[in-house]
Amino acid sequence: MPVSLSLDLVNTLDIHVSQMTGFLQDARYDYLMEEYELDSTQCLLWWEISQLLAEILQSYDFEEVSFDEANFGLEIKKILAIKAKKFTYVIQLLQQHDVLHDNLKIGKVIKEAMDDIEAIYQSIEKDLSKLLTSQKKIQSMVEEDYEIEEIEDED
Repeated sequence: MPVSLSLDLVNTLDIHVSQMTGFLQDARYDYLMEEYELDSTQCLLWWEISQLLAEILQSYDFEEVSFDEANFGLEIKKILAIKAKKFTYVIQLLQQHDVLHDNLKIGKVIKEAMDDIEAIYQSIEKDLSKLLTSQKKIQSMVEEDYEIEEIEDED
């Protein structure tokens, strides 16, 4: 299955990871972060993946590039060989999956992580949308009750 990298994708992943990291810093979203089992380590891993993808894209000097999963894994290994200290969480992830010497599996693991970032972000966004809608409904109901009380007080 081909893996397509684009400047737009890398920027979107970077923004989503930054927003999820921001949610971790705000106590109002603690319950949501617990529900999705997100912590700072997970966000740091995802941020490194976003940076790794940016490095791959930059090495080709294109706004979009596609690979099969094995070549994608090879590109990842090239970047990791040069900048291992910058990507410690990615290397740990690949070690946990015991795939450091298998280009195809490396490509699959990182592709899955990319998909996870998007899926979790979309779910969080949907939950936040529901929450905001609920808050607006509650605020509207409170305002209506307040108006009713004012009318009753005038009588």
